[in-house]
Amino acid sequence: MSAMSAKRPPAYVSIVWRVGDIMQAKAGALAVCGGGRYSVKKFSDFVGVALIGRLFYMGYELVRIAVLGRENPTVQIMADRADGLMLTVEDCEAISHQISAVLDVDDPIAGEWTLEVSSPGIDRPLTRAKDWVRYAGHQVKVEMTIPLPGGRKRLAGIVLGAADGMASLRVESGETMALPMADIRRARLVLTDALIDATQPGPKTLPEQHN
Repeated sequence: MSAMSAKRPPAYVSIVWRVGDIMQAKAGALAVCGGGRYSVKKFSDFVGVALIGRLFYMGYELVRIAVLGRENPTVQIMADRADGLMLTVEDCEAISHQISAVLDVDDPIAGEWTLEVSSPGIDRPLTRAKDWVRYAGHQVKVEMTIPLPGGRKRLAGIVLGAADGMASLRVESGETMALPMADIRRARLVLTDALIDATQPGPKTLPEQHN
């Protein structure tokens, strides 16, 4: 069953379905703890390792894994096409079949849960160094897991790139800041005309630079 989100830009597509009690947790399985609770990080790592190779050979790249809720969790898988084209509903279906194959074998979650496979959308999260390089010049909002010197955890500015595990950001004051990527909780592009233009086929307009 496919579902389009009305709250996202038109380029965002996803496929969503519910899985019943066929997924029973194995003793000691990754991402499953006592009382039916699970570790989100362990689950994300487990699924990520299992999927990266499969998706690569299918022509896709894993962008992000998120698990929301505990009693009836939603597993969100976000992926890109390796060729740079926008993900389609058909792409989401192909990816979902691979995820189902992995989860059916390893049974990482007990009980009922929801699987959602989607494209990142235009105002996408920046989860990899290549994302910070690709979208240099565009606006971004960042939240850190660990406060920066001065106590700041939330930042907004212009993407400058990334290298050696550090993301570079120019904030409103004009200061350039280097952010440890391992400490970034979330970073998402701001939807602007320049970003929309950059994601459309045809000639591109470079984002305006402010010194």
